[in-house]
Amino acid sequence: MPLVPLVLPHEAAAGAPPPTIYDVTTYGAQGDGTNDDRGPIQAAIDAANARGGGTVVFPAGTFRIGGALTIRSQIVLRGAGVRTTVIRKSAGGNYPLLQSPGFPNGAPIHSFSLQNLSLDGNRDAGAQGHGIQVTAYAYSLFNVTIYGCAGRGIWSEYFEPLPADGHSMEAMLVSVTVLRCTQGGIYWNGPHDSQWTNIVVALCGPQGIEHGSTTKGVEVGNFGPGLRATNCHVWGLNQAYGWWLGGEAPGLVNCTAEGAEIAQVVVIGNDTQIVGGKYFGARAALEAVAFQIGELGQPAPAGTFINSKVVNCLGALNFVADAGIGRYTISVWQTDGDAVRDRDGLTMRPSNRLDIQVSGGAKPGALAGLKPVTFQESMLSRRDLDVRGDVRAGATGARVGFLGASPQSQTPGWSASGNDRRALPADADLASVREVLGTLVRELKRFGLLGG
Repeated sequence: MPLVPLVLPHEAAAGAPPPTIYDVTTYGAQGDGTNDDRGPIQAAIDAANARGGGTVVFPAGTFRIGGALTIRSQIVLRGAGVRTTVIRKSAGGNYPLLQSPGFPNGAPIHSFSLQNLSLDGNRDAGAQGHGIQVTAYAYSLFNVTIYGCAGRGIWSEYFEPLPADGHSMEAMLVSVTVLRCTQGGIYWNGPHDSQWTNIVVALCGPQGIEHGSTTKGVEVGNFGPGLRATNCHVWGLNQAYGWWLGGEAPGLVNCTAEGAEIAQVVVIGNDTQIVGGKYFGARAALEAVAFQIGELGQPAPAGTFINSKVVNCLGALNFVADAGIGRYTISVWQTDGDAVRDRDGLTMRPSNRLDIQVSGGAKPGALAGLKPVTFQESMLSRRDLDVRGDVRAGATGARVGFLGASPQSQTPGWSASGNDRRALPADADLASVREVLGTLVRELKRFGLLGG
């Protein structure tokens, strides 16, 4: 039985409002997995579009489509539940399951939504193409699973700075799973400033391999800056990279990546922020790094902020191309490899600030002994610098410093701690006392608390 009937003639004659809900079975869709339901489903979408939008509903069933469905602005596709309503590509078909008109060069659409359904790319039966490919903004996916695509699960583009109609452009993805897509999970090249919550991207790469993949679980392009992802998980041994953050100012909050062969996260854009979560190798042999900063052939990123945990990677932090002024607070547990690494020939930018905690047997790497350091008198006496806090860097000769200062052995008699406290040991000699007092006087002068 149809979920919602079409408007009856006497209702139309009586001036009843047009329908806002369109049941695909009313238009002839069977949902039996055998008949080609593309025509009836597209007819329901087009009927809703002709009236300015509406909700196209699907009962439980498998709806095979012999060609791409074209989604339009202000259309909602609503199923009976994930893996209850399935839209499946035909065996051997080479087309996306869902696309915007004229993708990728057509005019962008907006305000459409997919809810409570699954999209099956049917790659095991030889089907090709992506799952969703749209040039669009201000759309939403809620409780949707996309799986088995020979291309990517989602390919999203939007190139305009702001919508011409004055509405917001951000897309919202909530409780979306992209699974077993050969060319990668999600390619996000806009709209910018979009919001993701509870996204899972899993096993997105060539089937049956654990080495040699080139795919990315999530790839953010240059037109996707400002993406905010919360409670998201990217995993799989058949991917080269978990997160590839190419847009400016992306943010990952309480997210996870595991299993990638080269790096769990690659930072390409400036002002990247990664807070919380855990990033780990999940491989028998330590092969991948957790966070790779920069990539050869790409502009070096600056202002990276990472505060997270790393478990059993080959390297926790790998500088490949870096413009500095980053802040890295990372807890590292790994049995081998280096906590911090530099690409051969690269000198880590001294403007970076690092607080790395290492356990499990890994070597510190480019940070040498990871011991507290102090700075030359000339640095401490400069009025334009504020050197304080728990500063950790390498031993003398290591390729790291702070604000241009080369690391030195700790000066006997005083130390810098987390609350900027100066302390004298009980056995301090007169020279140490003088040094501490001299430092105190300079600090008081610098903050205007002591004149003359």
